[in-house]
Amino acid sequence: MMDGRSAFEQQLAREISQMAGPEPTVDTMSVVRSAATGASGSRWAVTIRRFRGDAAVAPRKGGFSMFSAVKFVAAAAIVALFGGFLLSGTLTTQQGEEIAPAAVSASPSPSVIYESPKSVTGEMDAGQTFQASTITQGVDRKMNRGSGYEATLAMDDSRLTGTMYVVRNRDDIGERYQHHDGEVWTGTLELVNEDGSWIGTVRGYTSMNPATLHWHMELTGTGEHEGLSVLLEAEGPYGRWDVEGFVFPGVLPEYPDPVEVPAE
Repeated sequence: MMDGRSAFEQQLAREISQMAGPEPTVDTMSVVRSAATGASGSRWAVTIRRFRGDAAVAPRKGGFSMFSAVKFVAAAAIVALFGGFLLSGTLTTQQGEEIAPAAVSASPSPSVIYESPKSVTGEMDAGQTFQASTITQGVDRKMNRGSGYEATLAMDDSRLTGTMYVVRNRDDIGERYQHHDGEVWTGTLELVNEDGSWIGTVRGYTSMNPATLHWHMELTGTGEHEGLSVLLEAEGPYGRWDVEGFVFPGVLPEYPDPVEVPAE
């Protein structure tokens, strides 16, 4: 069986614990013992002795009441509880920030558009000259250098319809160039329309009796036509030529190294 002192201390601890709340745990027994032994002449000690049935002792001035002690203990418990709550919340937030990975958006895969090759047809009409050539007379030919003129290209594919600017170097072959036997030429050209242009080279020849021009053009697209190439063949008399060709994605392959004839 517990003595009167033990029972009183437990009763007082329960009352203080109920006032302070369930958390955090407060060592009320130590508080009571300290108050009973360290403040023997205070009102707090008098109150304790009255609960225990001891003789009354007049309290000294300047002490504090039991109500003040209870308030002190309860306030300390509340402060400890509130501080623990704040500390717990801060640590939880920091851990959450460290653990949570940063959101990373996946990069969209680049779309690849494949342009199917196709055959094209149309007509080319000669236009006006915009650059005169220089002429040199050789033994068996007349050499025309830097002649420039316009031509209009109308194709069944609108991407190849536009104005073509051509600069050629042409040789008129024959002893008497007034009645030459044929022509060969090379040149550069650009076909221009609203969506961009086609830039490339031209080479060809003119056969006689009757005079017929044969053009071979290799062009690469720019602007909206970038990524495409076209091969065009034109044929016809002076002034107007029928055109056919082939549009395809990419560019022509490079020429291989010069052929090596195998030894016999």
